[in-house]
Amino acid sequence: MLKPIYEDDRAFIVDFAYSKSAPVPGFCASDEDSEADSGCEGVAFLEGSKPSKRPSDAMKGGICCCFVNHTRSLILLLSFVVVATLFANTVLLNFAIVSNSQLIPRHFVAVTKQQPSVQPPVASESIRAQRSANASEDGVPVPSDEDIDVNDELVTQKLIEEVTEANKKFEEKAKQDRSEADEDEGHPVPSVEDPIEKALAAITYPTQKPNTRLILLTKATTAPSATVNATISETETTPAPSKPEASDKDLEATELPDSTDKSLRLDSRATIPTITEGSEVAFFERRWLEELQDWAFYAAPGIGILLGHPVGAIFVRSIGCHKAVFAALLLSAASVGVVPFVLGRDQLVVTILRVLQGFAFAPTFAFIGQNAAAWAALKEQLWFIATCIAGIILAPAISWSITNELIASGYVNGAFYGHSVFTFILSAVWIIFYRNTPQTHRWVNGLELNKVHTGKAQNNRLADRNSTSLVFRSMACVAVLLAGFGYFFAFAVITIFLPTYAHTVLHLTPYSTGAFVVTPFLFMAFAHWISYGINKYSNCCGLTTKVRIFNTLALGLTAIGFLGLAISAALHHFDEYSGFNNFIHAVVLLPLGFAINGFFQSAVIVGRYYTQYIVTHLQVIFGLAFVIVPVFVVFWTPLNVLRYWRFVFLGTAAILIIVAITFAVFGRGQPSNWAENSWDPTATHRMLQPIPIGRNAECGIIEMRTIDDHLKSSLSATAEY
Repeated sequence: MLKPIYEDDRAFIVDFAYSKSAPVPGFCASDEDSEADSGCEGVAFLEGSKPSKRPSDAMKGGICCCFVNHTRSLILLLSFVVVATLFANTVLLNFAIVSNSQLIPRHFVAVTKQQPSVQPPVASESIRAQRSANASEDGVPVPSDEDIDVNDELVTQKLIEEVTEANKKFEEKAKQDRSEADEDEGHPVPSVEDPIEKALAAITYPTQKPNTRLILLTKATTAPSATVNATISETETTPAPSKPEASDKDLEATELPDSTDKSLRLDSRATIPTITEGSEVAFFERRWLEELQDWAFYAAPGIGILLGHPVGAIFVRSIGCHKAVFAALLLSAASVGVVPFVLGRDQLVVTILRVLQGFAFAPTFAFIGQNAAAWAALKEQLWFIATCIAGIILAPAISWSITNELIASGYVNGAFYGHSVFTFILSAVWIIFYRNTPQTHRWVNGLELNKVHTGKAQNNRLADRNSTSLVFRSMACVAVLLAGFGYFFAFAVITIFLPTYAHTVLHLTPYSTGAFVVTPFLFMAFAHWISYGINKYSNCCGLTTKVRIFNTLALGLTAIGFLGLAISAALHHFDEYSGFNNFIHAVVLLPLGFAINGFFQSAVIVGRYYTQYIVTHLQVIFGLAFVIVPVFVVFWTPLNVLRYWRFVFLGTAAILIIVAITFAVFGRGQPSNWAENSWDPTATHRMLQPIPIGRNAECGIIEMRTIDDHLKSSLSATAEY
């Protein structure tokens, strides 16, 4: 048996007990029976020392044998679920609004499919003669059966309703004209004030009864789903003999103005214009106030993240992750549970709720960094960060899949209630199981604790107060933050707008949209884990070269994917999307998963102990991306049609290329000079002095003495020798 002397940063020497078989948490009993039951060899306290218990020993408990010496794995699993839940609640409404088109902001109203124009039939001489023969008694031509059959295929239900309404108005007007007319045996009596021409016409031609018949001609230029162009006319009170023969021009329908005009909408009460792929709009002549409201709806989580970041970071550092994350879970559960009560009412209220959801997510990156610093072993820090980032990647896929099935089953509000209840339950599990440090967790034994703290010398912790200035003065750290902006910008474009884009632009049904939008996140998560596995076996070059190569591949290939989206939108109409186009949408985020070996690994290497502060500042970058992306999309899409979305894809690709080049130049795989001595990753010896331990001693902490006492005893022992 060996007893290591471990040097802690609080100027104590902590001696841990080792045994060939893994010791059970807590202290073994002094009697032989309990010693045998525990399965650990006895370890005796040195003479003159008393057993001292850790703070968590008051809560004694056991752990499954599968997780002995791996309590941090359970902590990591719980952290993954917490991060995924907080982000799922934040982006839930991005997908849920596609179930009801009335909830989608007006800027992203669904476009109308524009069908090819249908040419009107040519009216030959025989057809005109037939129509003349089919004329009514008053000389007005009546459409033939053939005309009605041709037109009947193109007349929409909306046109029929409009015709009916117009017919009622014409009949009322005709009745009013007849009641006001002063007739004498069917002939009007001219007034002395009438001009001579009118009086002569009244004497020469008999008054014809007003004809209120509606004439529907055969020309139509669009399919039933689009705006139907037709002529609805009312015959005027004119003498029959003077009625000329209908010409070709008279037989053509008079086209109505563009349906985007409010006064000519099919539904006069509607506030959203009908938009087709051929619609045009002046780029800067827009209703900026309404678009500002639509931007705020999508940017609200990002605004909440930026507002809550200072508060969350301070709380995580002052009161610890245990209480700070618990408060965030409660706020997130409450804010998502209230959504069904305000959804569909005032958009401003829903926007405020989304700000609160973003505020609840604000402490996430500060928690990820501090959790990795406290619980991960020195070489496991990237593993902890990668797992928590995977929670953010998989959150939309898991949450939206469940929500899609609930909405398809008719439980729209059940999706919000389910997320809220699950978050409340998770908060209870969190407050019971999680601890800020492994020293205070009742399931962590001395062997695991020693493994977690090996190499963490932390000689310059006094620089904690200047961590922000140190991070932003380092060009390598700035390169990490810029690469993070490109990473989260592309991620935000898909997370925020892919459901709306798929439903309103690609015209997928709500259920098909659910299956369509989760695929990119699944592929991204797959590449994320594969990349971390490759990292352990890719030692063919230096760390600086490796992080630059992986980061360039991740951001560069993702930029190519967005270029593919822009090209496919330009070459193919949205109702002709081929399998290739669907493939591009599915894998557009896949290369982004390789960034875990890029700027994420660079942050771990450059910062060492200060990696937690670099990751904390990534929360600001994350929030900025979720605020800027809605501005970017709303500005470049004055109409929600494909030709404007191409600008969004091209702009995203340009940003990715710029940040990829920046990191390729300034990114590093070596620790900064101010962080180099914070941790010692080369430390492999866990024991400074081997001491034999008797078999009949208790397991646990052997001795705690100050460094001065230890040095004095060592000097005295040396002098005696």
